[in-house]
Amino acid sequence: KAARDFKPLQASWWTLINRLSVCMETILFVVDLDPETAQEAGTQGSTRLDVIRSSVCMFAHAKTRVNSRHSFALAALRDDAQLVWGPSSSIDGLLAALHALTPSPTPSTSCDLSQVAQLAAAVGRRGPAMDGGGGVRVVLLYSRSRTVPHRSARGLGAALDVIYIHEKPQPGLNCPQEVFSVLEEEGDAMARAAGHHAYIFEVSCTNVRKWLSLMVWLLAHPAQRLAQQELALAPVDLAAAMAARAANPPAPAPPGGAAIAAGGAGGPGLG
Repeated sequence: KAARDFKPLQASWWTLINRLSVCMETILFVVDLDPETAQEAGTQGSTRLDVIRSSVCMFAHAKTRVNSRHSFALAALRDDAQLVWGPSSSIDGLLAALHALTPSPTPSTSCDLSQVAQLAAAVGRRGPAMDGGGGVRVVLLYSRSRTVPHRSARGLGAALDVIYIHEKPQPGLNCPQEVFSVLEEEGDAMARAAGHHAYIFEVSCTNVRKWLSLMVWLLAHPAQRLAQQELALAPVDLAAAMAARAANPPAPAPPGGAAIAAGGAGGPGLG
């Protein structure tokens, strides 16, 4: 009887999973065009903006393979955030708009995250929103190591995810740690105001492999994914793990009992 009672619950669970795996989203990519994006990334000959284009292209193609009804919009972030294309389901249109973006000639002096929330609301009025009653999801690709963002209209919310692409910290020359801390605090507050659990990641501009991996974490529908603190983001370095084990072999187990291993964890840092 218990097995029979479980079958309707199991069926409804799989129905929910299948629905979420194909339900439609409208995704607004907000691409930072600060002059830093013209600098070379980790791949020789490619700039940060080149890698941003590639990562957005990969993301959009992957989403549309699951559901061709997904739609996308593109905004440029300079001193102000401006919608430049969409929303539309045309991948060709998105790629053309991406390739038309160019870095600003002068450094940006400010970044108001409230403008991103306003853009998301405008895109939601112009096109279909996410299935399930949600709004537009924003993917912010921020790339300023010297400009700390702020939020002028603290009541505005947006379903926001962030990838922060930054220079390595150089005391007196840049402040990526401060920038990332503000993105975490303000971005999370914006997301919570919209009922969204944000993913807010950082990556060094030279670590292209990690950069593209982080975009993959953003592919899932927000209702399907784990909380960010539950993700295992760091790849396992088996060679380093084996070397550490050889250098510090575990203590032999006492008779009649198991050995107790002590471990520690370090805090996250930029990299």
